[in-house]
Amino acid sequence: MKLQTIQCISKSERGNQKIAMIIATTLIVAFLGFLVLSFLFSSGSPLNALLFPEKHKKMEKQKQAIILYDSKQWDKARTKLEKLVEENPDDTLYIYMLGTTYARLGYPEKAIGKLKRVIELDPKHHEAFGSMASIYYKYGEDAAENGSYEKARDYYKMAEGKIAQALNLAPDKLAYQEIQKQIIEEQERLP
Repeated sequence: MKLQTIQCISKSERGNQKIAMIIATTLIVAFLGFLVLSFLFSSGSPLNALLFPEKHKKMEKQKQAIILYDSKQWDKARTKLEKLVEENPDDTLYIYMLGTTYARLGYPEKAIGKLKRVIELDPKHHEAFGSMASIYYKYGEDAAENGSYEKARDYYKMAEGKIAQALNLAPDKLAYQEIQKQIIEEQERLP
């Protein structure tokens, strides 16, 4: 009688072990399936490129523009960014990047136009205010070097106003504090 009870428990345990193995195997297969699907449908995957070619092409353009911008290849970045801004006229990131690229390439008026557009779309975009302050500061320096002190004062005042707006939005940004200090020092040096 005791022998039969032990065999019954043993069969029951084996049944529980089989159920546990089936559940574990199912979970592992489900997890692996999730990983495979995540890879296949990730933004850079070949399958995603096949299933959604337009989206993939757009993401590649964005990636190329950002890489060129970050590597300071301004001419190439400008070309890519102009296309992105044309396709995404309200995207503040691309407009801002294009504006600062114009500034780097020596087109300050174009830069200011783009930065103003960024501020229209996002009045709290402190980077746009800071970049405009830098451009006006540079204008002020150029005017002072050429002996146009009144023009220099005007540009420094514009720079001071823009950096004040940037500091209002990001008061702890040390770069803005430094720019503000430089603007004030340059104004004091003017005759």
